[in-house]
Amino acid sequence: MRCGRQIGASIWKSAVRHSSDKKHTLRALDHPPRARWADPSDEACQVDPQGKFIVRLKLLLIMLVLTGSHLAMASDVVLLGDEARLTLAGYPNTDAPARNASAAEVADMIAKARHAIFVVDAANGPMQVTREHIIIARQARIPSLSMLLVNTEAVNQSALIQQVITEMRELFDAYDTDGSAVPLFIGKQGLNAALGKVAALPRREPEHLDSTMHNEIAGFIYLLSKPESPATMVLGNGEPVTIWLGGQTVQVRGKAEPALQPGDSKPIRLITEAPVTAGPGQRFLLQSQGRIIAAGVVAE
Repeated sequence: MRCGRQIGASIWKSAVRHSSDKKHTLRALDHPPRARWADPSDEACQVDPQGKFIVRLKLLLIMLVLTGSHLAMASDVVLLGDEARLTLAGYPNTDAPARNASAAEVADMIAKARHAIFVVDAANGPMQVTREHIIIARQARIPSLSMLLVNTEAVNQSALIQQVITEMRELFDAYDTDGSAVPLFIGKQGLNAALGKVAALPRREPEHLDSTMHNEIAGFIYLLSKPESPATMVLGNGEPVTIWLGGQTVQVRGKAEPALQPGDSKPIRLITEAPVTAGPGQRFLLQSQGRIIAAGVVAE
């Protein structure tokens, strides 16, 4: 029995048909960093007898103590994905967006982290919010990421678990992130292993922002299609939306001729209600009703 997987899979399949050919669109904006320390063959990343995993985990903790290393601090790791992430929100050294967090709030959290872990319920597969968080993480320039599969005990067929993993990798691919290079971890024990690896990553360097203030931004955006965002809209006739740009959140009005339709990838002028700092190549996102509707980059 696939439990709730039919719902998650149907959302994912209908949207991926619409977004799989959009990979070039995001590449046209820029070339994002890919996941690091990727080694899908690593035994610690695989479904594995519990006893062997505990032995390896103990060895890892001993190594951390001997080398004076520490597990990542809470601000270093953000848990993203569906609501399964909230079951781990109180786990040491992690943080997660609230259930109703806006796209801008999620972006703020990601912008302060050096690693994102995408939590996926094996009984449901990737959901709508998973897709949105992938796009937000890309726009907030997360330096590294991985995925964590939970609730695998609710799925009694290994083929279904593998299908969820494949769907997630394809979803990363659809948004110009190499899905095959994203490390996989299983359950809470896998979360421990992931945190151990994050501790070895370099500290995140702050993004150097242009200090010039602007009341108008020339940008190039991809306006999400209806299967990709429930809040998508026609944009370019002065509709008020919110921009997130390097930690700045302000209302803007888009101007384009003709107006952009969902699924379009075109230039746009954004008139801000208050001055913001912006520089060429800086990524941003647009939100409406708290949901992401567009991914963009400041034009030259």
